[in-house]
Amino acid sequence: MKIAKALKLKNQLAGEVAQLKELLIKQNSRSSKQKSDYDNREVLTRLRAKVAELVKVKAVVAAANAEIYDKIFRLAELKGLVTMLTGLDTKAGVFHEGGRFGDAGYEVEYIAQIGKWMREREHTWRCCRTAVVAARVPRCATITASLRSASSLICPAS
Repeated sequence: MKIAKALKLKNQLAGEVAQLKELLIKQNSRSSKQKSDYDNREVLTRLRAKVAELVKVKAVVAAANAEIYDKIFRLAELKGLVTMLTGLDTKAGVFHEGGRFGDAGYEVEYIAQIGKWMREREHTWRCCRTAVVAARVPRCATITASLRSASSLICPAS
């Protein structure tokens, strides 16, 4: 089974499990005068079977992805680093602060150990590195596509 089919089956099974859980919850406890639409014991049996099938499919998908987990984790960490660098305050120079509501303002000199140019250079390097990581992933259509889309989120220009 191809990974794309396995993922589609996993999603289908997860939906069926959710529906069976909902059925079980809806009419488990009801008025004694109210007729039951279905037997909850039968629903529970079907639910257990679907959960077992879902676990098997998830295990197959995980085994297929095992060889590229290091690349997936590296990509996630690089994305986190890029996010942190993008939000890094690089204020440098003398700024006039205060002076609100009649208070006298004052000047504050800021220095940034990692300046804007270094942050952008690091961001560019990480984007290039992320693209290389995504390109090295084996030709598994679903995984490669998700890595490429993640790479484009990090560095839209690439």
